[in-house]
Amino acid sequence: MSEELKQKLAELVKKKIGQNSYERFSDIISEEINKALLNKKIVESLERKGKLDDASEVKKLIKKIKKRIYYSSRVYYSAEGEHVSILERGKNLTAILEFLKKLMIEKNINTIVDIGSGTFPIYFDAFLGEASPKLRYYAIEKNKKIYESLLIYSKKSKMLLTPILADADTDSLEEIYKNINNYDKSLTLLLRILHTLYRTKRLNLVEFVEKIGSKYLLISEPKFSLVKKNDISKKEKAFLLRLSNKLKANGTISDFEILDTEEEIFVLMTK
Repeated sequence: MSEELKQKLAELVKKKIGQNSYERFSDIISEEINKALLNKKIVESLERKGKLDDASEVKKLIKKIKKRIYYSSRVYYSAEGEHVSILERGKNLTAILEFLKKLMIEKNINTIVDIGSGTFPIYFDAFLGEASPKLRYYAIEKNKKIYESLLIYSKKSKMLLTPILADADTDSLEEIYKNINNYDKSLTLLLRILHTLYRTKRLNLVEFVEKIGSKYLLISEPKFSLVKKNDISKKEKAFLLRLSNKLKANGTISDFEILDTEEEIFVLMTK
């Protein structure tokens, strides 16, 4: 790999997306540049053309980087760092909290693993009130600022809140689930995050769900797009149904149920 070419690409990306975005998403940018430079044809083409600005390969690379940055920022967090799963629900947040509380009672849940939790555990703890002390809550969060706020909150939380600083597709998932003592009373949350993970990280979703070591898995996807507010309910429901049917067919889950609310679509999977 040409280090000079790598540096030139990095400088060009910085110019195209701005210094702030470049610094904030340096891991994503570095990963995409390294992947591009592993392609011998791309490297030869870039070295031959000389002027990178006009190279179609570079334009494609920058477009891909911008797309990943979009999903990593706009989908998960607002400019203030608030988790979008909270902001999007707005007036429907209470309905979601009530739904989860009811599910906990019905399934006798005593442990929750929240993958890509954002600030949701804080709202959930406040909502549960005196019912919280019986609940173990593992909050997996990659945003350091939000992780730190969860860590501070955990000291006064009524439930046993354990924040974990990690990406949603972390290899340590299996290790986390080893700490769950009662498998039959455990629930994993993947709220408004799974489809985005698939688009941005190209996860093998079947393998990903197989790593999840809880009896129940609750996945949700929004009915409306974040920015344009377009109705995407059919697309998201089809995504959840395809995944659920595939997981049931290969024996990863024993059953699933699709649940509709005003703002999002849920699928409750049972292993």
